[in-house]
Amino acid sequence: MVKQSAPKEELVLLDMKEILRRHAACRSQVEAILRKMLDEFTKAWSRGDIEVACECYGEAAIYISRSGGIVMEGKKYIIDRYHETYPDAATRGVLKLDIIDFQMGLFFKDDLPTTVTTNLRWTISREGEEDKIGPCLEVYQMDENGKYYVVLDAS
Repeated sequence: MVKQSAPKEELVLLDMKEILRRHAACRSQVEAILRKMLDEFTKAWSRGDIEVACECYGEAAIYISRSGGIVMEGKKYIIDRYHETYPDAATRGVLKLDIIDFQMGLFFKDDLPTTVTTNLRWTISREGEEDKIGPCLEVYQMDENGKYYVVLDAS
């Protein structure tokens, strides 16, 4: 008796015209997903719920500080670093994240790109201080259930 294996997903090579068509068809949906994720992150951050804010990170996410001096791998280490660096409301401030632009990858699952790269601008407002503003690059990867997670955060 020959044992049959589970069907494998078929990799389909798309031409550039089809990729561009798919990008155009799903761009607003992807942007809405990103905005929702960023909104959930900033609300949780601003109320001090770092664990909930970091639910958007993949378990093996990589964080690179904008100086390049701090590189962390793993959601747990990112959470720990956030707690250490921003222990209270005064240091955390109120966070705002704006999407400057985003690019979608070439591979699709369920009509959505499996990878999205964002160019963000963060603003932290703290009582009695000028706002701090900086750039952020984040890469999102879709998991097997169709949910996006941050796999790289360079901010």
